[in-house]
Amino acid sequence: MNGPESFTPDTRQIMGEAAACRNLYVAAGFNSIGIMSSAGVGRVMADWICDGEAPVDLWEVDIARIDPLQNRDAYLAARLPEAVHNQFAMHWPYKQFETGRDLRRSPWHDLLAARGAVFGAPSGWERPLWYAMDAAEAEMRYGYGAQAWWPMAAREARHCSRHVSLFELSPFGKFDVVGRGALDCLQRICSADLDIEADRLRYSLMLNRRGGIESEITVFRLGEDRFRVIGGAATRFKDFQHLTRHAGAEVEIRDVTEEYAVLGMMGPKSRALLQAVCDADSVADHFPPASLGRFEIADREVLAARISFVGEAGWELYIPSHGARAVLERLLRDGETQELGLAGHYALDGCRLEMGKHHWGHDTGPDIDPYEAGLGFAVADHKDEGFIGSDALVAKRWNGLQRRLRLCEVHAEEALILHDEPVYHGTEVVGHSTSGGPGYRSGKTLCFVLFSTAERLEGCRIEIAGDSWPLEILEQPPCRSRLP
Repeated sequence: MNGPESFTPDTRQIMGEAAACRNLYVAAGFNSIGIMSSAGVGRVMADWICDGEAPVDLWEVDIARIDPLQNRDAYLAARLPEAVHNQFAMHWPYKQFETGRDLRRSPWHDLLAARGAVFGAPSGWERPLWYAMDAAEAEMRYGYGAQAWWPMAAREARHCSRHVSLFELSPFGKFDVVGRGALDCLQRICSADLDIEADRLRYSLMLNRRGGIESEITVFRLGEDRFRVIGGAATRFKDFQHLTRHAGAEVEIRDVTEEYAVLGMMGPKSRALLQAVCDADSVADHFPPASLGRFEIADREVLAARISFVGEAGWELYIPSHGARAVLERLLRDGETQELGLAGHYALDGCRLEMGKHHWGHDTGPDIDPYEAGLGFAVADHKDEGFIGSDALVAKRWNGLQRRLRLCEVHAEEALILHDEPVYHGTEVVGHSTSGGPGYRSGKTLCFVLFSTAERLEGCRIEIAGDSWPLEILEQPPCRSRLP
């Protein structure tokens, strides 16, 4: 048979409930694998329809991963020939699509490009992967083993640890939850206790009814009945769907992602730089960790969150998009005295590994619960009314941990760790990696491993591309937070 095939922008099928229409479930885009996948897809979709949530982790093919802008005819006409080609070409690690680009840009895209940014679009947004100092460093070179961009990411991470660097974080999902029932709504949806003071923030999880982690989020309390939920870039539409479908009619939930640009200002000199450019009398006195502050930079209003994903002292600056360009220009100008640098997405990922921070969709997901992931601190057992998934967590705690996610060091140089590399204890497979890579500040090769037992195992080895390497479970992350 020779006929049209139903390829998607990323070549993977789409499954799940459509965001724009309740109870409209989709299973499409299977191209050449539809027949052999039919039995499993039919079973999963039946369970999904009956239960209202995916029965297992299906994020890789979830329809919620698709950006609505990817449905435009011009985009599809440009992207699909490459998508078909990629189906049968070498599946290089970290490969970036060349077509259908510039779908979403931050307000300072051209400013970063002028400073050597090499852009990728892992979630539809153009964001700097690293910054090149010359044409050779700017070249995208794919391969297995040591990655060509590791030296640039290492340079950026080390600069951040010694001085101060800016990270482009605008693709974060941002959702305002407003109304008289806003607190009750979030208490019901989120695992943490969000009855906190205004201008404070708290890390939390959103769970499914099985107790699995549907999202890792940070919640800002902006007022008595006003909150802002910050989620990952890749899960923007999934997170919004989860919030709106579990919220009551008494609250309004708005996606404000593109209304605010975000800069991460991280490093030991970040406080001095913020003090130099903002209107506050004393950043140090009025800005404790996990707090929010409002300042003006270049006559633009800035909401600053005292939080750091990379471990260095720092802030996330939330700036209305219409004034964001002026803020970055001011920072670049005044930052020269603080040895301001720029750091990309790959440096950020290496730093979060060194801090023991998880990445949802790799290390955590719908099939792992907070206790298995070591995130029990984000679960408020004392909430009177409970929350989605709380009953399942009670049962899991009663039965004890059956497995555990742990940060490990791999004693190998330049080993490319992706995910699902098997971990052995003797001849027995006892787990698999979930994500990994170089720790640029510590000089260690790191990975998260989901062990099939909660027991601590010594003398494990990990198999990477046919080679076996010693694996050490770490008692604590190699880089501890420098937040006071």
